[in-house]
Amino acid sequence: MSTKKTQKWETMKSQGKTAFIVKYGVIGWGIPTAVGWCAVTAWKESAATLYGTVPFALIAFPAGGILFGMLMWRFNDWMYSRKADAV
Repeated sequence: MSTKKTQKWETMKSQGKTAFIVKYGVIGWGIPTAVGWCAVTAWKESAATLYGTVPFALIAFPAGGILFGMLMWRFNDWMYSRKADAV
């Protein structure tokens, strides 16, 4: 982890785990993935399928974003601790 990335992680970590998960997991991954999945589904199938697809996507993908955010938090923290141990 470079010095710039280390400083960035320290800033993100100071904002808290929950804020990180919401920002990078739910908003950064879950919602864009849901919108993209709905767009691909609408393009490949009829628009009528969106009535069931949109609610599912807006629940399932942000929930997956929580898991993604938690994994990314752990990964970044692990990388940071490796850098700190090396110094």
